[in-house]
Amino acid sequence: MGFRKLYIAVNCETADEVQKAQEILDELSAMLRLNAKDLIEKAPLIRKNKVVISDALRKILSSNGKNFIGNLVSVGGTLLMKLKT
Repeated sequence: MGFRKLYIAVNCETADEVQKAQEILDELSAMLRLNAKDLIEKAPLIRKNKVVISDALRKILSSNGKNFIGNLVSVGGTLLMKLKT
């Protein structure tokens, strides 16, 4: 069937934020190229670890450009240690 655009909710305060966030999400979409079968298969693991995953994403995104790589590495290690299988 091919690639389809699916949606994620993002809190935006202005139309400019909407446009910029959409551009970034389009870039992210082009990089990730997720497979629906893989996503569906991993859904129980994602759901079981939603708090850990959302905390990790918040930490990465909260870096505001400061120590981004350090946060990314830290989050990766923390995420691996906290994941429930």
